[in-house]
Amino acid sequence: MNKNNTQSIGNPLPLRILRRVYPFMERTMPGIAFKMAFHLFFIPIRYKAPERELPVLRQATLFATKIRGKRTQFYSWGEPGKPLAIVVHGWMGRAGQFYKLIEAMVARGYHVVGFDGPAHGASAGRKTNILEFTEAINFIAEKYGAIQCAIGHSFGGITILNAIDRGLAIDNVVLIATPTIAGDIIKQFEEKINASPETGKRFLKEILVKYNIAFEYMSASEIIKRIKLNCLLLVHDENDKDVPISHSAIMKERMPAAKTIFTKGLGHTRILRNDEVIEKILQMVKTTTPRPAAN
Repeated sequence: MNKNNTQSIGNPLPLRILRRVYPFMERTMPGIAFKMAFHLFFIPIRYKAPERELPVLRQATLFATKIRGKRTQFYSWGEPGKPLAIVVHGWMGRAGQFYKLIEAMVARGYHVVGFDGPAHGASAGRKTNILEFTEAINFIAEKYGAIQCAIGHSFGGITILNAIDRGLAIDNVVLIATPTIAGDIIKQFEEKINASPETGKRFLKEILVKYNIAFEYMSASEIIKRIKLNCLLLVHDENDKDVPISHSAIMKERMPAAKTIFTKGLGHTRILRNDEVIEKILQMVKTTTPRPAAN
């Protein structure tokens, strides 16, 4: 799986501009600087779906609901009543990024459901957070029933684990390039905006005050200690520039029974449309059996 031109989600223009001015603002007006940084942390850059994703989006049955007041776009592929798999995209992503995996799963007899998270893709809103994504996942389960398999990319993987931690039954989970270490996530944000560690410390305090929960408590590496999974598959590329493969290594340490697909040269996003990766994911899903529903 060695490819050239590894891909990264990179730093959008607003973040590059903020990176230039933030050190000065942090020194001269720290309160205003922090409020701006905290605000921007929850605002994803919305990217237009490329041409390669459009055919699978046109094949979907569309429906929408409001998630915390934001109209959220959902997509359904295949026949309801078949084994249900969900796909959950990452920060600044879209459901259409899973187009190859969706086509393959439907061809194997699965009913696949995805969504554009609030403030992403075709959904409304400007800001979002893990709680809104989690609510969208729960809505799918309420609408269609038991989820046999959940596949999450990057931030989407954290939201799947958070849904399970809050009581949703999903036995078979695939985490693709998912950030898992809270401290590294904060450090990466500091680096993106060129902030000092003081901004990160204030961020953690503000999360606790605003949401009454510690940021670390919602990290994947902590959630995995509290939940039980029938099967966990970790998919990651060693050349991922956005989420280092060490994040998946930590998850493997926390759950030694987890299976792994570690690639080279696919980066953070192209791994989603690699045929060999997709086939291995399908093999894992096929060979696992969800736990019987409780009476």
